[in-house]
Amino acid sequence: MNPIRFGTAGVRGVFGKTVFVPDFLKLVLSVVVVTGGKKFVFGWDSRKMSSLIAHSAISIPLSLGSKALSVGMAPTPVTAFSTRNVGAAAGFSITASHNPPEFAGIKVFDKDGMELQRETERIVED
Repeated sequence: MNPIRFGTAGVRGVFGKTVFVPDFLKLVLSVVVVTGGKKFVFGWDSRKMSSLIAHSAISIPLSLGSKALSVGMAPTPVTAFSTRNVGAAAGFSITASHNPPEFAGIKVFDKDGMELQRETERIVED
């Protein structure tokens, strides 16, 4: 697995070359543990690997006794809004945004549906 390193509003890279499913699962696990939350939101874009990553990632909070709510395939702002609206500890949008199709990524939102603070990102990275 690669070390988790946040870029602009998330983690992304070339799927199967620079980022792998276990990298995203490790990120989700870190966020779940760091927040100590009991409810998390997941959404994803239309890339084929995004659904795979999302469905795998949903198992992380569930395995720790937390709830995982899916908004399904949805625009990133819907995932952010839903995170705040349902009172989740964090939200995950599985998207590589405006990158080429071979990229995969994940954006993480705090309980307010906003990008994680840099301090929280550092704790998650560690």
